[in-house]
Amino acid sequence: PIPRRIVEPRNGMTVELFLKKIGRGCDQHISKFPTWESLFTTKGEKMRAMGMDMYDKKYILRWVENYRQGWEPKYERFKSKTKGNRNRPWKLQLLTQKELRKQHGLD
Repeated sequence: PIPRRIVEPRNGMTVELFLKKIGRGCDQHISKFPTWESLFTTKGEKMRAMGMDMYDKKYILRWVENYRQGWEPKYERFKSKTKGNRNRPWKLQLLTQKELRKQHGLD
């Protein structure tokens, strides 16, 4: 197996600061990673054995890999594509077939 690369902390980064910056309540898992090396070498199976939720485990592993690639951790809330169009002017102007039939006196 390929050994996992441990990246040196940049800009005074610690385990606590890293988990707080990525957000989504991951700071509740600070006690499970006593050192920086443990954060970067722990695999998914061991995280599951620690009692971590699947979503938190995947999210932390993704951000650990992003940090290896040079990204700085930050929490970004992604907007839903469907919710973004809910109150657009063109969306509000759309009429249903039933409304069109009423307007033209077909019902």
